[in-house]
Amino acid sequence: MFNMMDTDDTGDLSSEELKDGLHKLGHSVPDPEVQMLMDAADIDGNGTLSCEEFGTMIIHLIRIANDDHPLKLSTFLTITEMATSSLKSWKQP
Repeated sequence: MFNMMDTDDTGDLSSEELKDGLHKLGHSVPDPEVQMLMDAADIDGNGTLSCEEFGTMIIHLIRIANDDHPLKLSTFLTITEMATSSLKSWKQP
């Protein structure tokens, strides 16, 4: 899936590649939500998603989709942003 979305073969997904890839998979996601996904999943802060970051994002989205009490995307993003913020501050010297 990642390689299909990585249309420029850079090894990273831009927000446009993510949006187009999700659309090809039948999910029309508005630009603001694509950007929220990018912001939440882009752990290293380089503005793109590596395969690892993309995989982590997909796993979280699948868990939410399979949950008995579905969370809204905004709730997922809030939780992910808090975790990302904590991880970034933990990694900094």
